Parts: sequence; structure tokens; C-alpha cells
Amino acid sequence: MDRKGLKVTLARLSRVFLDVGLLKRQLMAATCLKPSRTSSSLGHTTFKSAPFAVPGFFNFGSCVRLSGRCLRMPLKTLVQAFISNRLDYCNSPLYGITDNLFRRVQAVQNAAARLITGVRRHEHITPVLKQLHWLPVRLRVHFKLAVMVFRALHGTALSYLAEDCQLVASTDCRQLRSSTVNTFLVALTSTCLGDRSFAAAGPRLWNGLPTYLRQPI
Repeated sequence: MDRKGLKVTLARLSRVFLDVGLLKRQLMAATCLKPSRTSSSLGHTTFKSAPFAVPGFFNFGSCVRLSGRCLRMPLKTLVQAFISNRLDYCNSPLYGITDNLFRRVQAVQNAAARLITGVRRHEHITPVLKQLHWLPVRLRVHFKLAVMVFRALHGTALSYLAEDCQLVASTDCRQLRSSTVNTFLVALTSTCLGDRSFAAAGPRLWNGLPTYLRQPI
């Protein structure tokens, strides 16, 4: 091979290796994990700065822009579709969070109620929520857990949830007068995170309900 042919061969080889190196760097850059300010799971978007309140307020802003063009009933339907559903979706893990975080979530519901009714900011919000038949956010979380326990009691819940709900009457424990009603065993935990688990929070909320609500059907 003469000198000219050797140069052509080396040039082709260098071009191939350069292309392979460039392709490798591009693939590494494409597969590199980069931090994000939001996280999405099952259609629920969580923001880093405000993990609960910001998504609701984002949809609330859209409803505010439409409030001047809608009547009260269509506006109420929009608010329930885009804000109330987000407050209810996947809200059972909110059980046991701090009062400060609950206030941030409650602020979304309060703003939505004021938007529908036209109540000013300085007026009390509790009568407005009663007028709309809306439970506060904390009670909505408690209601969701109680419904999950009710479904586990009647065999319509998922199996892994039903396993965490064990009736006192079905155990070998000493039978008490409370065993005549549907009373569940509460899992013993030693941490705050354990107290928030469904095995502890669900039965504890259910056992705290009035007796007539826990009577066998």
C-alpha cells in the first residue's frame, strides 16, 4: 500500500472512531438522569416547592379566568371537576401530616369555595363549606380511610388492604363487650411513620366511629 492509500485508510478509520465516540457521548447524555422540579405518578403531579397546594392552585387559576364567563352552577361543576377531584385523589397518605401542610391544602379548598359563592376573604369559611356540603380536607382524608376499612370488612377491598384489617372477634384474644360490634385490631408501631400506615391508621379511625355505625349489617 502506497502512502496515499495509507492516508485514506487512516482517515476513514479516524472518522469511524470519531463517529463512534460522538455517538457514545450522545447516548450517555440522553440516558443521564437530571433532577426535576416536579414528579408525576398515576396522574398526580407533585411539585418540589409545594407538594400539595401548587397543583390545586394551578387549576384554580384556570377556573378564576373562566369565572367571569360562567354562571354559578357551571362554575361549581368546573371547580368540583378540576379542584375537588385533585384534593380527593390519592389523599389517604396525607393522614398524619403536620397542621402546617394541612393548612396549605385547605387553602386550596377555601379559595375554591370563595370563588363559587363570592364570599370575601375576611369572612368565615366554615359556613360556606357547610352550604356547599364540602368536608374539610382533613375530614376527607379520614372519610377515605374509613371507606377503605369498610370495603375491607365486606370483602370488596384489595387483598393486601384486607390483610391489615383483622376483627377482634376473629382472634383468640379475650372477648370484650366491644366484640359485639365490628372492632379491628390496631397494629402496634413505634414510629410516627408507622402510625400513619394503613394497618394502624385505618383500624384506629374505624374504632373511633360511633357504635351504631360499626354494627354488623
